Amino acid sequence: MQTWHCIALIILSIGIYLYATYVKQVDHSTQISLNHLAEEISTEPSAEENPTSDDKQDSVWAEVEIMLQIASGNEDSLNFHVEIIDSKVLPQQLGEELEKSPLASSIIFAPFSKDSIHNDLLPNQLDILASLISLNPSSTNSVSIVCKGHSMQAAKILADAFMSVYKQIISKDHSENPAPPSLSLMYKELVEIEEQIKELKISLQEEMKNSPSESIENMAIRSEIMQLDEEIKQKRHFLIQIEKILSSQKNPMELLDIPPIRDFGKIAPTASILTQLKEMLSKTDLNDFTREEVIKNIEANSQSLEQQVLAAVESLKGETSSLLEDKKALQQTIYSNISNSELALAKSPKVLSLQNLKEIHAQKKREYEDDQLIWISSKSSYSLYLTAR
Repeated sequence: MQTWHCIALIILSIGIYLYATYVKQVDHSTQISLNHLAEEISTEPSAEENPTSDDKQDSVWAEVEIMLQIASGNEDSLNFHVEIIDSKVLPQQLGEELEKSPLASSIIFAPFSKDSIHNDLLPNQLDILASLISLNPSSTNSVSIVCKGHSMQAAKILADAFMSVYKQIISKDHSENPAPPSLSLMYKELVEIEEQIKELKISLQEEMKNSPSESIENMAIRSEIMQLDEEIKQKRHFLIQIEKILSSQKNPMELLDIPPIRDFGKIAPTASILTQLKEMLSKTDLNDFTREEVIKNIEANSQSLEQQVLAAVESLKGETSSLLEDKKALQQTIYSNISNSELALAKSPKVLSLQNLKEIHAQKKREYEDDQLIWISSKSSYSLYLTAR
C-alpha cells in the first residue's frame, strides 16, 4: 500500500467522533463580474495619456460610495448590518473573492506591492482591505460605505466586489449560523447552555439509578444502555488497535487483521489480489511487458486498498459516534421519565444547578428570538446601491 501516513492524520482525531463541516462556496458569477470589470478598467486610458482636471486627485485616494438602506426599522435593525461590515468575515471573503481574479487583485493591491513599498515584508492583505473600507452612518435607516483605491479604477473594483460579497453573506445567513456577530455569539451561548443541561440531566439520572422507586421502564432502558456500552467498548478497542499500529510504524498490512477493517467493502478481495500480484512480480521469468502491466495493477490496487481502508476507519468512527449519540438519547429518556417529585427529593446540588441553567436558557432564548425577528425584518428589506458623488 502507498502513502499510509495519511491515515495517521485521521487516527489523530479518533477521540473526536463528531465533527462539523463547513464549506465555503464562491458565486461564479461574481468572479466573472470582477474579471470583466477589471479587464474593462485595464483598457481605459490612463491619466497620463488623457490629462484632465482629475489630475489634481492623482496624489490622493479615490473614493466610491455605496449606500446600504433598510426600508423600515430602528437603529438596532441597521446595527446588525454595521456589525457584519465591521467584522472580520467580510474582508476574509473579499480576499477569497479577489483571489479568483488576479487582475482585479493586482489593481487594488498595486500600491502595496514589494516594488511600491521597497520592503520584503508585504502588509497583510486582509488588514489592507479592512482599511480601504469605511462606514459613515447617514441616518437611522441608512449607512454609507466608502471604498477607497489608489485610483478610481481600483475603488470601483473594490466597491463591486464588496457589494457582491455582502449579498452572498446575507444569502447564506440562517438561524443556526447568523451573519451578525452579536447574534452568532448569542446562538453559541445557547448551544453551550443546552449542552450543559444535557450533561447535568445525564449525571442526575446516573445518580438516581439505584433509587428503589425507579420505574420498570427506566430499568429496561438501562439494560439497553449496558448493551450499547459493550458495543462502544469493542469499537473503541478496534480504534485503539489501529492507533497503535500506525503510531508504532508497524506494517500497515496489519490493519487488515482488525475485523471491521478486514470485513469492510471489498478490502479482503482487493488485498488478496494485491498479494497475488506481488508474488507474480517476484518471479524472474516475466517479460518486460508483463512486468510493466503487473506494476501498474499493483499501483492501482494499492491505491484502491488505501482508500477503502481510510473509508473503513471513517465508518468505524461514525458507528462509534452513532452509538454514543444513541446512549445519550436513552439517558435523556430516563431523565424525562423521572418525576418532579423524585427530583425534589434528590439531595444532589445538581438539581438546583439544572433549574438555574434552564431559567438562564429560557431568558437567553427569548432575547435571541426577539433579536432574530428584528434581523429577519432588516435583512429582507435592505438595498445596496452605488451613489453619485
